[in-house]
Amino acid sequence: MENMLMFMTLTKFVICRMKCQSLSRFLIETENDYIIDNYKTKEEKLIFMKYNKIASRFITITFPWMTLVLVLHYFNAVIPNILMVMANSSMEYKLPYKIKPLLKPSDAKSYAFGCIHQFFGITLVLSGYVGTDCLLACTGFHLTGQLAILKCRVKDFLKNTDGSQGRIRQMILRHYRLIRLADILEDSFSIVIFLHLVGSTILLCTSSYQMLFSLAELERVYIFTFLIYVCLLLCTLFGYCYIGECLIEESTNLCEAIYHCNWYELSTINLKSICICMVRARKPLQLTCAKFCVVSLCTFTDIVKSSMAYLSVVRTFV
Repeated sequence: MENMLMFMTLTKFVICRMKCQSLSRFLIETENDYIIDNYKTKEEKLIFMKYNKIASRFITITFPWMTLVLVLHYFNAVIPNILMVMANSSMEYKLPYKIKPLLKPSDAKSYAFGCIHQFFGITLVLSGYVGTDCLLACTGFHLTGQLAILKCRVKDFLKNTDGSQGRIRQMILRHYRLIRLADILEDSFSIVIFLHLVGSTILLCTSSYQMLFSLAELERVYIFTFLIYVCLLLCTLFGYCYIGECLIEESTNLCEAIYHCNWYELSTINLKSICICMVRARKPLQLTCAKFCVVSLCTFTDIVKSSMAYLSVVRTFV
């Protein structure tokens, strides 16, 4: 489990480093969206706060609890090994994480340095693994909120036929900007999402098996640790899939919002522009798993079912 977690962490680090230019472009272009004066009505402000609060809750859930799980798992392995070595000096020194070290500890000094080195791995996992998830949550929910705000503004853009051409042009340019941002987000996180979904399937299976093994051995601390970790995996996986579902829903709802406006009272030129915008809005903005499949809530249920199926096979043969 530790090897898979570290592999996913390092891979996320590398991908984010490769996509740093596109991610920085996304963050620069959305910087002005956080100015409260850009939202004129109370409804727009509530929509903006709603999606940013979801992202904030995601961070406040995953970051502290993942820290607790990593620290618990670390000290659960260190403390018993230190007590065994103190009781019997011939016992082998075992590092807390089951990752093959460069130098195997042979005495107390090398063991202490090995433990300190692996303790810094907690910071690596929090910044690389959890940090990437939090970045996707912030950018994804922000983009979804901007689509919902655009849907809210469509009524104002098409409310009056006088001077509607300028408002329609403004709406189309804003829609084009959000489509471009969605493409940047998809290009930057497509491989990360694929890695996370595959890794979560494996980690859910292995962590659930270890939790059942600890339950049979009545190891309460390990049961508590693995239970929290499985819940965190499910929470993070649901967050990924919920972002994709919200993005699909809000992007397609824009077409419906345009249709229910008084578009039939517009001029022929403006009507053509509205029809083109509606045709584009019918194609949902979405996040994909390395272009293989679309990420939605159906993906969440499929991964959970697959993990439990693998778990039943492992329990049968192991």
